[in-house]
Amino acid sequence: MGAHGRMADVELVEGGGFDVSPDEPAVADVAGPWRVLPWWPVVLVALLLACAYAVQGARERAGVAERLAVLQSQPTFLTDLESAPRRAWSTDGVADLYTASVAGDLVIVRDGPVANSSGQVAIDASTGERRWELEERPGAVERCGGASPGLVTCVVHRFASTRARGYGLVPVLAELRDAATGEVVR
Repeated sequence: MGAHGRMADVELVEGGGFDVSPDEPAVADVAGPWRVLPWWPVVLVALLLACAYAVQGARERAGVAERLAVLQSQPTFLTDLESAPRRAWSTDGVADLYTASVAGDLVIVRDGPVANSSGQVAIDASTGERRWELEERPGAVERCGGASPGLVTCVVHRFASTRARGYGLVPVLAELRDAATGEVVR
């Protein structure tokens, strides 16, 4: 209403059809701040959950980025595979690919059908072509692997009896070979 001490014009309207009695509060009074106030804890919890989810997601992404950085420093890491891996080549007569070693762009494996074969073959990793082969040495087992760029180390073991270990493989010869040709360098 108006200020104290002044008269106000009031118009009284008679009519039936009102559902609100004079003693009941108006609808606008009921929908005031009391209806909004009980929901603030729910909103606060929802905001806290959203923040926790965002922090957890950021930590997870940082962990994935850290692992990816470590993996990318590895020489055999493949980035952005656009399609599923496919067979590029295969070779016959290789005894054991599980003991293969990699020297630059060569894969060096034992050659022949026998698991204890000492023959070695160097296979071009990109084409599957045999670059060079080492003949089998009777009574010996030879293993070759990458040493430094362009070089391959081959160690020849013979079966022998020793006091310390009994009967077993004993290294008897180490050769440094050229990775491109297989020729002995030293």
